[in-house]
Amino acid sequence: MTRSVFIRRTLVLVMFLAALTAWVFLGATFIFELDRPWRIGAVIVAAIATEGFMWTAAGMLGWKVFESRNAIWRRLTGRGAA
Repeated sequence: MTRSVFIRRTLVLVMFLAALTAWVFLGATFIFELDRPWRIGAVIVAAIATEGFMWTAAGMLGWKVFESRNAIWRRLTGRGAA
């Protein structure tokens, strides 16, 4: 595994864990019946963490497609070995 692949996977994993932690905290606010400001704060944090994870994952996928565009084009058009 190259260094750039390791960095990309690690970044996506960290963002996923941040989003998961935020959602667990949101669930805890409902289970323990915390006050409304805590719930609103948990919803905002979960939304931002999830949005950050989705954008990071999409960016990493786009980066991979951009790096592989020649091989993808050859497979789609049937010109040459990929």
